Amino acid sequence: MRQNSNDSNESRRDNLMVTLPVPIDSRKYLIGRIAFVDVLIASPFVLVTALFLYILFRLGLWNTYVAVFLCLPTIAVILAQLTKHPVRREISYIEHGVLWRFFFKRRQKEFFKRKGEIDMSDIYDSRKVLGLKSVYLDCYQTSKNLVRVFEVSSVNLSLANRSEKKATLDAFKVFLTSSDFYKHLQFCKIAQPINLDRHLENFRKIERHGEGNDVKAMLNRSYEKYMMDVGRNRNLVARKNYIILTQPIKNKDLDKALLEIDNKSAILSQKLSNLVLDQQSLTVKQLNSEELTLLLHTTLDYDSAVSVGRHIIRRASSYSDVSMGEDSAKKLIESLQRDLEYNIQ
Repeated sequence: MRQNSNDSNESRRDNLMVTLPVPIDSRKYLIGRIAFVDVLIASPFVLVTALFLYILFRLGLWNTYVAVFLCLPTIAVILAQLTKHPVRREISYIEHGVLWRFFFKRRQKEFFKRKGEIDMSDIYDSRKVLGLKSVYLDCYQTSKNLVRVFEVSSVNLSLANRSEKKATLDAFKVFLTSSDFYKHLQFCKIAQPINLDRHLENFRKIERHGEGNDVKAMLNRSYEKYMMDVGRNRNLVARKNYIILTQPIKNKDLDKALLEIDNKSAILSQKLSNLVLDQQSLTVKQLNSEELTLLLHTTLDYDSAVSVGRHIIRRASSYSDVSMGEDSAKKLIESLQRDLEYNIQ
């Protein structure tokens, strides 16, 4: 059995497949798949149906067809509640098949990234929905808080023994209990597209200093195109760890809130850097304004982030009504140059 499990994990690793962890089911079950919450939800319908049947029987209006008609809604609710999600058995059909679809159809699905001041009457402004005003001095500025994000390196405990794992967890426990602002911390693991911009930039520098060989030039162009395709592949991701620090803006004093979050950021960075887990220290990096913009765009629109990449930073800072990708911009420039040369001739 263990050998089959190892073979399955190796095949997933070879195919670049990631098995997502299923959330822990905290419900208490009575019998089989019948949970106490199922009984709690179905009980009012059963009691109301029994009350109506008793009233009809006392009034002498008892009829088999009427009784079956009154029992149909209760039977439907019980069956819908006992029919579980195919993967997560804590979710009933009423939740994922009825309520979720109902709220999905009523939910606003189209939002736009506006620029300038926020118009509170504009229901399509994504900043209003998120409560995010802007990126201000390496922070997300919301209506009530300043939010700062730190990228933290990973620690691999898969090869550590029991004592090393215990020491690592104890050190992390001490870190959590020694932080006065622990309630303002969040821990996130976000999958992002693989960024090969720096590798391509270094490769292009080497290519410019290379020999003038046509065959090598053709191979270099082929390799560059291959690396760009790899960077745009949405199936290849890098999972990064983030610690998010929130500072409330009290009495609308933005300068004081910024000073406090700077002090807390320095303390947090120092504590994380001094934290030794599994005989290795953590690397902490505070995201700047450009990296925060890129992270926000990645979490909101992953597919567009794969195709656009870091060009979204220029789009976010541009106040032009028209924005386009790199390939579209090159084609537009070439078309304008051809028109210009034709008109000059």
